[in-house]
Amino acid sequence: TAEFTAIEIGKKMGLEDVAVIHKQVMHPSEGTLVEIKGKVPFTIDTSKLIIPKKAQPLSDEEIRKSIDENPMRIVAATVGEDEHSVGLREILDIKHGGIERYGIKC
Repeated sequence: TAEFTAIEIGKKMGLEDVAVIHKQVMHPSEGTLVEIKGKVPFTIDTSKLIIPKKAQPLSDEEIRKSIDENPMRIVAATVGEDEHSVGLREILDIKHGGIERYGIKC
């Protein structure tokens, strides 16, 4: 039923010639991931698109300054896994290039 439901959703979104291109059963309590494709009944004039400039990431100095002005402490944990297998240590630890390098207390 997931396939047919996805097709119906695509039709309600205004797609034409809707087809399922991929289906993956997730955990039974999570349902099914369904990818669909279809045609839209209109065209887009790409010459009239207004595309915003890409946001520039903050520099390390800007991040440190913000953390100095607004100190924060991070509490992190895992449920049933060790911190190395989920990458938590790498995210936090200054030795691994983690957020501690910006002055965040972990």
